[in-house]
Amino acid sequence: MATGGRACWAGLVAAVAVAAASQAGCSWAFMTRPPQTPVAAELPLTCTESRAAPVLDTAGAAFMATLGIAGAAAVADFGQAFAGSPCVGACIAGMAVVLVPTLAAATVYGFSAAHGYSGAGRCEDLRSWQGACIAGDSAACERLRGTRPAPASTAPGTKTGDADEAWVGDAAAAMAARLATLPSSPAVPTP
Repeated sequence: MATGGRACWAGLVAAVAVAAASQAGCSWAFMTRPPQTPVAAELPLTCTESRAAPVLDTAGAAFMATLGIAGAAAVADFGQAFAGSPCVGACIAGMAVVLVPTLAAATVYGFSAAHGYSGAGRCEDLRSWQGACIAGDSAACERLRGTRPAPASTAPGTKTGDADEAWVGDAAAAMAARLATLPSSPAVPTP
């Protein structure tokens, strides 16, 4: 095997090793997910609010995606520069060997980052709701129990239904009332 061929294979092996070693996301490994509702207002939560792990996962995803694309481009350039050498066929096939594992690692890091950001945000929300519930906020207590608070705009004695349906109904009623106050416009002639 020619010297260029050895260098090509050494680069491919190094790229695959880096990609394989990085298949664990920090958020999955080091974060504690918040509990599912219902959550007691008085009990301390054991979950991670810090976004350090998802930030590292985001950086890892960006690095691995950049490494994969740059590695595939370098392999393609090497193959074009040494047309006729024994490495050309291996380098062309090597683009997939470099690109696939590094983009797979970028995907793993990306999902881990999303998992981490979601968990940290949920933990932060639960802690905030706990404090508000202890202070007497009934809507926060309902959120901790896993129920949605009734919308404030629903008139007493009416069926509340789902909060989203109530909001849509309120918005539709407000729009109809606004349209009723607008002056009617003359018909626009068609050409």
